[in-house]
Amino acid sequence: MRRSLLGASFVAACVLGGNATAATLKVPQQFASIQAAVDAAGPGDTVLVKAGVYVENVIISSGQDGLLLKGSGKVVIDARPQGAAGSGPAIGIAVANVTVQNVVVRHAKAGLVGAGVVVLSNGVTLKNVAAYACDDAGILVAAHDVRIDGCRVIACRNYGIRVTGDRATIAGCFVRQCDSAGISITGIDAVVRKCRVQTIEDDSGIEVHGNGARILQNVVLDTDSDAILVTDCGGFEIVGNRVRSAGDSEGIKLTSSGEGYIASNTCEDCFQSGIELGSDCGLVIVRKNKVLRCGSESEHGIDIGASDVVVEDNIVVEAESDGIHTTGALVTLRGNKVTGCFQDGIEINGSGCVVDANVVKNCHGEGIQNDAAMTDFTNNVMKGNRTDFVNSVNVGVFTGNVFVTGGIMTGPTIDG
Repeated sequence: MRRSLLGASFVAACVLGGNATAATLKVPQQFASIQAAVDAAGPGDTVLVKAGVYVENVIISSGQDGLLLKGSGKVVIDARPQGAAGSGPAIGIAVANVTVQNVVVRHAKAGLVGAGVVVLSNGVTLKNVAAYACDDAGILVAAHDVRIDGCRVIACRNYGIRVTGDRATIAGCFVRQCDSAGISITGIDAVVRKCRVQTIEDDSGIEVHGNGARILQNVVLDTDSDAILVTDCGGFEIVGNRVRSAGDSEGIKLTSSGEGYIASNTCEDCFQSGIELGSDCGLVIVRKNKVLRCGSESEHGIDIGASDVVVEDNIVVEAESDGIHTTGALVTLRGNKVTGCFQDGIEINGSGCVVDANVVKNCHGEGIQNDAAMTDFTNNVMKGNRTDFVNSVNVGVFTGNVFVTGGIMTGPTIDG
């Protein structure tokens, strides 16, 4: 049904309870501007925009629930042409369940809001939307149940994608050269999946604050701060990500969080620790990660400050300091392979730990350094380290360990 034909017959149909067919409004064939078509649209209608550059600020507001705004070909909404003084977002959405698809936005200027796309209502979907050179975030959301799929954000002066709201899903997006965090979410049950974030200045690649976060199969490269930062989160999953070159911070950093998994990630060439758990992060499993060439003089490949953590089947290679360093109590280290670290392969500083079936080779310091009482050492293999095992306190069980070179500098005293 064409919007130009709507009128008394449409109103009558609604009054009589008829089911009106959603209209398709075409730009520029029927409407000269996108905003004019949006203003004429009703709930569930489609605004179909032909390829071209449209200089305007598009606001989708009340009475347009479920609207689909879709580009056909390359559609560019320029919020502020070069040299102009206009302000505001390229697209602002203040009504629920809207979908925006196949649109490029650019040059949003800081005024009331200088983000490329602003979402203030629940249930919105952004699909294949690109935001370039905006004065604020590329995409800024303050709403729940939002999905951002296949979007691109490049060279924005604040966040790439910033969401405040629960149950956000960000999938298959690309974010580059933004001045704050690439992807930032504050809210519960967030999902960030298969995104690529790179060249982020002064902040993290992906940061999530809130319970139930799932950060899955992302690539994060060349950030000035943590590649992946999770805070205030229980029941999380950080799985299958690849991070490289976190400038002044960690590859994966966890604070004030617990009861989750960090698994099957690869952390390479991070200036500080590849994986770090703060002292307030308990009941975490760190499993099957690869940590390569991470750390500095006092930062380790895997740094566990929390208690009640399981660290198993990880590979740590050439950490600048210790390969695996623990200060929390009751940590289990099992089946890890640590090679070529510039200080100790494994250092234990929290009591009551279990160190079982690890392989530590060719470290410049000790293979295993123990400074914690009542720790059990079983079935570990140490080879080619400066000294294979150094112990300064009483240990618990000590059996089945193999020393190929170096031997024991200080013999263990088995606690009775």
